[in-house]
Amino acid sequence: TAIPKFEENFNPDKHYDPDRERAESNRLKKEYKREKKGAIRELRKDASFIAREKLREKKERDAEYESKYRRLVAEIQSQEGRAANEYERERGRK
Repeated sequence: TAIPKFEENFNPDKHYDPDRERAESNRLKKEYKREKKGAIRELRKDASFIAREKLREKKERDAEYESKYRRLVAEIQSQEGRAANEYERERGRK
């Protein structure tokens, strides 16, 4: 059996791999993984921001449409009301 090497001043943040190429490879893999996670996080933030902006713009368009629709309905109702009043007056005169 192999007896493990005991380090007097062990630091869990430090890597004690004697093979420099393997240690460098592992360090680069770790850095790549960290950068990839950061990039994915940024993309998610950007997507969230874009979705919020689209929703805000859609709400504005819907509000404009709703106000225009209400104005048109009110105008039509007032015209119908005037026509009904005129009809009632004509009917009353006869």
